[in-house]
Amino acid sequence: MNQIEDAKKLVAETFACIQTAPSIRTALGEAFGMPPGELVEGKMITALRMLGFKRIFETDFGAEIRVMEEAAELKERLDKNDRLPMFTSCCPSWVGICVKMYPDILPYLSTCKSPMEMVSSLAKDYLVYERKWGNVTISSIMPCFAKKLEVKEGHTDCVLTTMELVNWMKSEGINLPDLREGFYDAPFGMSSSAGSIYASTGGVAEATLRTFSALYGSFCRPGTHLYKEDIIADGIREVKLKCGEYKIKVAMVEGPSGISNFCKAFREGKNHDYHMVEMMNCHGGCVGGAGMPNVGNDEFITKRIGALRNHDDNAVMTAAHENPLVKELYKNYLGKPYGPKSKRILHIENFNEIFGGGQQAPPKA
Repeated sequence: MNQIEDAKKLVAETFACIQTAPSIRTALGEAFGMPPGELVEGKMITALRMLGFKRIFETDFGAEIRVMEEAAELKERLDKNDRLPMFTSCCPSWVGICVKMYPDILPYLSTCKSPMEMVSSLAKDYLVYERKWGNVTISSIMPCFAKKLEVKEGHTDCVLTTMELVNWMKSEGINLPDLREGFYDAPFGMSSSAGSIYASTGGVAEATLRTFSALYGSFCRPGTHLYKEDIIADGIREVKLKCGEYKIKVAMVEGPSGISNFCKAFREGKNHDYHMVEMMNCHGGCVGGAGMPNVGNDEFITKRIGALRNHDDNAVMTAAHENPLVKELYKNYLGKPYGPKSKRILHIENFNEIFGGGQQAPPKA
């Protein structure tokens, strides 16, 4: 469902904000003749301002808020030995599959909203009621069509895929390579590289464990990145980490076949020795989303992951808890991660309400 006209209406009639997923900066330039993996976020921001959006935010910031929430949620589950392993819930394709095909796994999902919905929920709560910005709407640029599923019951008003943005820009005569560099806006416009690596398989797990390790264990990180430039061929990658008193076994599952194989085995009583399971429906993660240029091209996907890795390796801030805007938001508004206010604004009680499905099954004993 093309939503360009919906976005234009929001720009014309409301205080229109927009957020961009971290994967978009790695691929948008390809549609304008630029090399795959070239980071173009500054030019993309300028293009969005030219299209009429009043504020441009980073979905990366929502990813970092999610990291804070998910790390605290994981700690509580580990301490209580409750609903383990914890499956990630940031990929809407995976959550839709889980709701429809594996409802018995739903109780094991992290209750955190997706990074997109984290930003949108904060915009509708913090900016409207705390900052009093008025009739705020928030659109998003996303790498996949599945994100559109979250609009109906969520807080995001409109979702455009990367290629929809490309078509809109070209219809307005905007040529990305010609644009100057722009900058994201406060208060959701600063992120560490942890928010960026969310766009690749393994990045969600690594971003979460960087913060978990620092806040709840003795500081440690994997010897190598959990996200890698090689594509998992419908399989599983795993790692074991010791974070202080916590011994954590993580699985990173990618692709329809990987999801199917893992979930079927889980139903048979296998794969229950993991503590965290990252699920990504697209090869390479969000950088391989169906709404991106050059869909299914593993060479391009690999270069996009490489661009994120280079960004991460050269970043000054590499973990969510290091972000001063994240700290300020918790100190002055949200309270502690996974606390009462955070749960009200940033967590989901029933995934069926968003993705449709039958009765949510209780977890197996």
